[in-house]
Amino acid sequence: MTLTAVLITLPVASVSAILGLACVWTLMAWARIAVAHHYPSDVLAGSALAMLVAYPISKI
Repeated sequence: MTLTAVLITLPVASVSAILGLACVWTLMAWARIAVAHHYPSDVLAGSALAMLVAYPISKI
């Protein structure tokens, strides 16, 4: 969730970095699932919550 909150604000500063940031997020999400720290639903729910909180704040 923290990674998503940070990454969701960065494309505002640099639109060209979106693909790289998406790759970083995907690798981290996969790693959390692969080592059984989280279920896929945990990763998706945490990311959705982070986006709902971080995106509006980044627009202030």
